[in-house]
Amino acid sequence: MLPILFIALMCMHPVHASLSEVQWNDEKKCVEVSLRLAPEDADWILKSSQAAREVVASSTLASKGENTENSENEEKTNDPDSAPAIAYLQHHYRIEPPPAEGDDDPSKYRWVGREDADGHHWWHFEIVPSQPVQPQNWSVSMLLDRGREYQHRVVLLGQDPPTSMDFSRQQTRLSIPSWNNPTTAPKPAPSDESLAPK
Repeated sequence: MLPILFIALMCMHPVHASLSEVQWNDEKKCVEVSLRLAPEDADWILKSSQAAREVVASSTLASKGENTENSENEEKTNDPDSAPAIAYLQHHYRIEPPPAEGDDDPSKYRWVGREDADGHHWWHFEIVPSQPVQPQNWSVSMLLDRGREYQHRVVLLGQDPPTSMDFSRQQTRLSIPSWNNPTTAPKPAPSDESLAPK
């Protein structure tokens, strides 16, 4: 009996989770996001995103002779981690299909700030969709490129009760028809390959 229990425990993989609390700001026509991450996951995102940005920037500078540090999606901030965080979120936390290579992102991401509370990092940011309406199709693939099992819960605030969507390696895309209908349950998003995480 003990060997079977030991093997079962060895085969179990730890599941890591993040939580997002999101709400639609009708005045600003944007999605406001508060994302809770474990400190080691936040550090990994920042390091991997910064390394990727440095490779892209150096190759772009070499080929074009231009400075690419200030894109339209990056606002000046005193937080040195805001640019790599936003760069990562643009690829792994989507409310619209990603842009074609070389095109501008239809969504605009704005860093609001971050805080540490109860042993977690909270990242606060806004996403302005290309159309001033509540997004229906979500794609969340954060940390799946780290090679471990992750689950991401997105809670849509402003509803009674709040609706939640769970994302994982098996389900990275979900669609919710209406934020204002408390009986609306998230469904798998359309099988449009353009929504697939890159």
